[in-house]
Amino acid sequence: MYYKKVNKKSDKEMFEFLKGHFTYYTMNSWNRQESIANNVKIYNIKELDYDILKYLELDNYDTINEVIENWEREHNGYAVGFNGRSGGYLVLYNENDNENVLDYYIRTNESYESLKEDIKESEYGSIENYHFELLQQVNLVQDFDKLCDNLIQVCLELKKKWSE
Repeated sequence: MYYKKVNKKSDKEMFEFLKGHFTYYTMNSWNRQESIANNVKIYNIKELDYDILKYLELDNYDTINEVIENWEREHNGYAVGFNGRSGGYLVLYNENDNENVLDYYIRTNESYESLKEDIKESEYGSIENYHFELLQQVNLVQDFDKLCDNLIQVCLELKKKWSE
């Protein structure tokens, strides 16, 4: 549902994937800080219905948290958390609070062409050097999207288990 294939040989496609990915506020809207996110509200996920809530209330939050904690261990320096009034958004957080390629280059450039100009004046010095950093960010975001898909599967399995 959330995972999308990206041509990782094309910096432009990777840029557009990151630039076009859904984002959500990391705290409150007043601070204007956003990060990669997915809307995981039940009514937006066609595979789920509100019945899942009764299964999650049966102490199955630990199962969901375990999946997230395993992902965080594999992605040292990054965390995932629910945000929004109803907790309907899963947000990717950079725990190191340092700028990454996504924050610095993707958010500040409207197009791939402006990105190339920005890179020429940067610490990366060339598109070739930047490619590796861009690839790491795309892999991270794709892994985050896979996590969201995996959480949906976990919910479906919990529902199936409890309805048997």
